[in-house]
Amino acid sequence: SPSEIGQWCEDNGVDAWFRMGGDLAVASAPAHEGGWDAMLAIAERLAVDGAHVGLVARSADALEEVAGRIRAHGGGATALAADVTDPEASRAAVRRFVGLQGRVDVLVNNAGVAYTVGIENETLEQFELALEVNTTAVWHLVKLIAPHMVERGDGSIVNVASMLGH
Repeated sequence: SPSEIGQWCEDNGVDAWFRMGGDLAVASAPAHEGGWDAMLAIAERLAVDGAHVGLVARSADALEEVAGRIRAHGGGATALAADVTDPEASRAAVRRFVGLQGRVDVLVNNAGVAYTVGIENETLEQFELALEVNTTAVWHLVKLIAPHMVERGDGSIVNVASMLGH
């Protein structure tokens, strides 16, 4: 519910980030299930504060569920199924959101992959996927959306990092 979301955001220091009032935000979702709680809280908080949220993740069903929850509480949300590691899919998602909403005011890069194995057990494939999702996909989304913000002279980009990096 909006009050639970507001409390989670306040408890976790997120409240001060978001004062939307009609802004249009795009948020990417994490690849791992544990990060969906944060994604849901961020997306719902953006919507509660007046943003129309574009949700980007690979799972169309999960995105539609999140978007439905936001709409059920009176917020605006668009599910944009795309794999952020695929530049063309990311481009299509951004193009669709801008086509529907006209602009992007806020980008929240929340997609991420983390493995909790020691370096001696991590595979090259795991490392490469983490690099692709955690770094390259962030760069692609910023590169796609920042020009819209620069053109208008306004916008915000929030890159969410993992506690595993400390």
